[in-house]
Amino acid sequence: MRIPVENYQQQAVYGTEYGPPTSTSSSLAGNILSSTPEPPPADQDSDILLTQPTSSNASRYCSVRGCNKPLSYDSNNKMCDVCRGRHRIYATTKRAKRKMEKAAIVSQN
Repeated sequence: MRIPVENYQQQAVYGTEYGPPTSTSSSLAGNILSSTPEPPPADQDSDILLTQPTSSNASRYCSVRGCNKPLSYDSNNKMCDVCRGRHRIYATTKRAKRKMEKAAIVSQN
């Protein structure tokens, strides 16, 4: 079955942030470049999202393997306090050991 050309309507669907394609001819290029972009519409729910914990924030756990202690949603840390203390001791001794090794190598030269 053939559809007559005059009855055919092409309906293109564009995203909300993009309009229909524009011509890039020299007469339109100046208008496109000189126009200022419109700011995106303000999200009314953004204030609510920033103040209320989401389900992903409420179910955070310590990132150390084997430790599954839950973290509070307002905590900025990835590890629980026990694991943070343990890691702090490990990191301090590792830095001191590396510093001593570097001093030994420099003194040999």
